[in-house]
Amino acid sequence: METIPDPQDLPPDPRLPGQQPRYSRDNIVDSLASFYQSLPHVDPSLVRRAPPGGWPEITAESLAAAGMRSLPERTLELIRHLPCIDGDPVWITPETFPINYCTAVILIPATVVYKPKWLPLLRHDLQSSDEFPPWVFQLTMSVNRDGDIWIRDTMDGTVTKYIIAGPIYPEPVGTYNEGDPRMWREKLCDAVTLPLES
Repeated sequence: METIPDPQDLPPDPRLPGQQPRYSRDNIVDSLASFYQSLPHVDPSLVRRAPPGGWPEITAESLAAAGMRSLPERTLELIRHLPCIDGDPVWITPETFPINYCTAVILIPATVVYKPKWLPLLRHDLQSSDEFPPWVFQLTMSVNRDGDIWIRDTMDGTVTKYIIAGPIYPEPVGTYNEGDPRMWREKLCDAVTLPLES
């Protein structure tokens, strides 16, 4: 498994001028739970937090059985601790739904509607699915081209908006240096990368 780079060893992120984001599992979990609870159409009591050891049903084996690729331990641990919203899938922006990984690993064999298209299947041309580094994972899914797919990066804790139709108006070449582990953002995603708000 590829080692997750330390963002402190990289040049400043050109998408986040003046910021040096750092990964924090607990801050990500707290921020997501707070965001879900703030949604006006979601009963805050439906937002569940993982038990201290994480959701027991989410394991490397259960994710693999659901069709997800192999992940570094840090990424798996974050997924195991993500908050979820009970009940039917609920939108967070129009046509955009948070992935409930508990549901994904339990119901996928019986209920295909809950199955998100994992990163390797997102590429419209399927030629470059390995361009996503192993430490990123899908945070949201879309039922059509109108929704947003947000990719969580456990290297620095940021989220980047994936372009469902492929990069139509790509950024100017050279935003990231060749070999930069963040280059996937430029090649596969929208210009929107956001740091963790804590």
